Amino acid sequence: MSSSQLRSWVAQRPGVVVMLFFVVPALFLFLLMSAAGAGQVPQAPAEPFPNKVDVIKVERQNAYSRSVKVVGRVEASKQASLGFERSGTLLTALVDEGDKVNEGQLLAELDTQRLIAQLQEIEAGIARAKADARLAKLSENRVASLVKQKLESSQRLDETREATLAAQALVREMEARKASVLVEFAKSKIISPFTGTILTRPVDPGSVVGQGMTVFTLQQDSGTEVRMAMAADKAFQLVKGRSYQVFSGPESFNARLKSIANARTISTRTVDAIFEIEDGSNDKAAILPGDLLTLLLPTETQLVGYWVPKSALTNGIRGMWNLFTVSDASGAQTIKTRAVTVLFSDESKAYVSGALNAQDYVILRGGQRLVPEQMVYATQVPFPDSAKPLAVAGL
Repeated sequence: MSSSQLRSWVAQRPGVVVMLFFVVPALFLFLLMSAAGAGQVPQAPAEPFPNKVDVIKVERQNAYSRSVKVVGRVEASKQASLGFERSGTLLTALVDEGDKVNEGQLLAELDTQRLIAQLQEIEAGIARAKADARLAKLSENRVASLVKQKLESSQRLDETREATLAAQALVREMEARKASVLVEFAKSKIISPFTGTILTRPVDPGSVVGQGMTVFTLQQDSGTEVRMAMAADKAFQLVKGRSYQVFSGPESFNARLKSIANARTISTRTVDAIFEIEDGSNDKAAILPGDLLTLLLPTETQLVGYWVPKSALTNGIRGMWNLFTVSDASGAQTIKTRAVTVLFSDESKAYVSGALNAQDYVILRGGQRLVPEQMVYATQVPFPDSAKPLAVAGL
């Protein structure tokens, strides 16, 4: 069919054209919408199903207890800076850093050539003094014999006796000088005062060391202590001789309170408590001087409030928190909102005060999906163990 014939056919049948371009598409669209369910309105439920919630009973408290962390540094019970009591040249060092030493062990010596020469000189002087003393005694005996024979005066006898005493005194003086030199020999050696480990050795053999200069730093291996600074009221509540638990991460150790300083530290205004790690503790060797250990000290604050799990808290307004409560622990209940203030909290529980009373049952969890005046079914459950306040051990 040519284009002129098509135009003639359309002009003769305008109703057919309207049907093809408008009625047929509209009918097709209606059939599609009917198949898709358009126009079907579901029936609204007659009544919403109430939520089921777990509730707990809260108890009024007059005070709350919490643990205060006190951090202390591990120290060796004995640590000494060892040096010589006289100056000189370090002849030999028999141990080095990290070496284990025993009590009484020789650690180092000074050059003693001068002392040897002095000792030889003094020994010669002692020999001469003893000879003079013997000669004086012989002279005294001869003069005493002559005095008996009336051949010598008593004055001469007195002089010889005094000369003998002077010679004997000189012998004692020289022997004292010898003893002094022997002491210097002893001071030319460093002897370990206790069993331990050499931490440092800052001086090498051949160096000239002064009096009191540190040659070794010695640390005792046994008797590890922990020094903890704390407030005076906390320190003096501790019992001397009692064992306490201290922590290094997850590990715990038993520490006996050894002493409490009877003075404040000037810079921190705290009092030092000294604990001694007991031998029966877990892997005591894992504690090294310089480590930090933690002691948990219970403290009590006198404020009226309630312990609640943190899961029961929801955000309130103006810095407040909300608790959802019901009046009974079973059956259908209406939710009430209680505004509270958090006085203290930890990982699992909070101590709160506010518009709460001991007759309320607190909804344990799920507050984000609840609203005031909502109808719920309540079921009472025990207070969660993880949220129970810890019993305070007596100090």
